[in-house]
Amino acid sequence: MVSLPQISVIIPSYNYACFLESAIDSVLQQSYQHFEIIAWDDGSGDDSLPILRRYAAQHPERFRYFQHEGGQNKGIAATYRAAVAQAKGTWIAFLEADDVWHKENLSLKAEALKKSAEAGVVFSECRPFGQMSGVLYWKLHAWLNQSFLPRYQPIDLTAELLQRNPVASFSNFMVRKDLFDQVPDPQNRILFYDWWVLAHVSLSAPFCFVPKKLCDWRIHSQSANYRKESAQSVMGLKNFLENMLDSMRLELENAGECAGTDILSKKKKIIRHLDFYRSFEIQRAGSWFFAFLTHPWETIRFAGHFLLRNLLF
Repeated sequence: MVSLPQISVIIPSYNYACFLESAIDSVLQQSYQHFEIIAWDDGSGDDSLPILRRYAAQHPERFRYFQHEGGQNKGIAATYRAAVAQAKGTWIAFLEADDVWHKENLSLKAEALKKSAEAGVVFSECRPFGQMSGVLYWKLHAWLNQSFLPRYQPIDLTAELLQRNPVASFSNFMVRKDLFDQVPDPQNRILFYDWWVLAHVSLSAPFCFVPKKLCDWRIHSQSANYRKESAQSVMGLKNFLENMLDSMRLELENAGECAGTDILSKKKKIIRHLDFYRSFEIQRAGSWFFAFLTHPWETIRFAGHFLLRNLLF
């Protein structure tokens, strides 16, 4: 018999007081009750802290909240890292303060582990809602990236994560704590920290996909995911991918030439994609043309991302 895992739910809070209660209530109402909640305020200037204090007083057995020393704002990576350090569970589930879980979210993901015990990440579909243009983009993203994934079985997502994030949102997955603890910290604040975490974890463990919409993902004008792409933002994405792939390459460096074929194959794919991202400059048309000649599919995907976001947002 597979024992029920203890899950630590991490809720970061930064100026989302208007959404925070709905997020917390959606966790407390889960049918799966083997969890604790750790909320961490990242220097909010609104009423987030009074809300967190109230929930801590009402649910002292399972709700704890923290903030950075001096009420500082340190960014998402530092906030998640600090919160996970306080976690007691063997699995970490994340819920961004503007999102909402469905009642069976934790239950169905814990159930999936019985069929895929070796998985390091369990993720599901989500339901984007809110600003319609953003909703259309992320629905299309889900159809392109999740429709053909194997269900309820171990899958290697490293190749996909080298160029896109099929999981899409922090609120959409849970990860083994020991694997999260092994993920290196990024050098700077980054926008795509969920992608960073997932890509590094994929080097050492398979994922498991639950084909059900278990999270309502709010898309709104204050969201990091709601924006047009400029040359500057695409350059930021390019730089992020270079840094992420370089970090992943270093993770595999110690494997050496005696590594198994799986590790060596992943290393070759990482180096190929690194070469692609380093091969062109965003603002030079000639550089795009050269990149297309040497890496056609990667260039088409990168350009498609740029064009689609600017059409829909």
